[in-house]
Amino acid sequence: MQLESSPFTQSLPRADLERVRAAMEAQGLDAVLPFSVENVRYLTGHAPANPKLKGIFCALFCADPSLPPAFVVGQFEEHWARIRSRFDDVRTVQLWVEMDDLHDLETNRTTVVEKPVQFSREQTLAILRDLLDDRGLRGRRIGLERAMIPSALLAALEGEFTDIEFVDATHLFEDLRAIKTPGEVEALRRATQLAELGVRRIFLDADPRGKTVSQLRLEYQLAIMDAVRNDPATEGLEDMRVYISTGGGVGPIVSRNEIPVREGDVIWIDCGVQIDGLASDIGYTFSAGEPGPQTLRVADALAEGSQAGFELLRPGTSMGEVFRACEGTIRKHGLPTYTRGHHGHAVGIGIGEQAPYVTDGEERPLLPGMVMAFERPYYVRGLGGFQMEDNYVVTDDGIEIFNTLPTRLHTI
Repeated sequence: MQLESSPFTQSLPRADLERVRAAMEAQGLDAVLPFSVENVRYLTGHAPANPKLKGIFCALFCADPSLPPAFVVGQFEEHWARIRSRFDDVRTVQLWVEMDDLHDLETNRTTVVEKPVQFSREQTLAILRDLLDDRGLRGRRIGLERAMIPSALLAALEGEFTDIEFVDATHLFEDLRAIKTPGEVEALRRATQLAELGVRRIFLDADPRGKTVSQLRLEYQLAIMDAVRNDPATEGLEDMRVYISTGGGVGPIVSRNEIPVREGDVIWIDCGVQIDGLASDIGYTFSAGEPGPQTLRVADALAEGSQAGFELLRPGTSMGEVFRACEGTIRKHGLPTYTRGHHGHAVGIGIGEQAPYVTDGEERPLLPGMVMAFERPYYVRGLGGFQMEDNYVVTDDGIEIFNTLPTRLHTI
């Protein structure tokens, strides 16, 4: 059956496959075989319906352009996998789901097909065996993410294909995904500004005093949904994340939280929105009323660190240099023992932090096309959480900050 791509599918952000091939050739890889949701989506444009089913969702991409890519998915999502990946070779693993074609149903030609309880890894292995043989990859070097493959499947692969050298390609994918295409940059810009809209709605357009953390979290989510419903420019929303704390209780909590915002509280929010697979990660700090002396002490120190870091955010600066400048400045301006593991990270496919990290041991430079988060958090039990987190893209001569609301202490 011929499947047509819709205009929406054609507009989805996609990886630069020629750049992927160049990176593979530079590392002497004949193919890559990713299993992680993020890296398979990066190559194919399609995300699995059930990412918890580890070991059936993977893609094969060859350095030789004459060898076509292939996609392995559960049969329940074959239709959309073909459309979104535009791969001709999509092979399916039988799941527990019962499916038939309309023509067979109308003509009473349906047949009994035995189903597993969930899926069979042996079938996945058999499909991979056929794929690797079809592409002539015996005796070649194939990159995969060792930590992302179920140990039983990895052992089976290495036991079956003793003549193939399986190489860990985790860092290859990190480096590839760190540089975004223009479509990815635009999706992340929209995701940042949509996440920020929710922050404005609950803290600047309304008074949060008296509302519980659970109420504020719900109002944030409703603000995002309302914006998506009324603005076609925000289509593509897939997911959102919001953590809020108020007063002396710090740290994220996603279960019910009936603590209300009171006068004098420090309010912390860390949030993100995922559009077309790409997710923002921003954060702000608010004071309900005039801030006290310790609140100002912390906020002023973090603001100084922010300025020191922003002055270095440009192409060619090492991430370690940004980290040391930010942390050293915060220590000099009132928080002498302040210590973080990192002051930022890449943002991209999927909600959450991802490599590379802005940390002391990372001397790789910032490069044009990288979309990063720059963050300066501090959590003080008994006072509150503080967060200043911006998303930005590195340009040819500097950066473009996606946030339009300044990441400083805001007084409500």
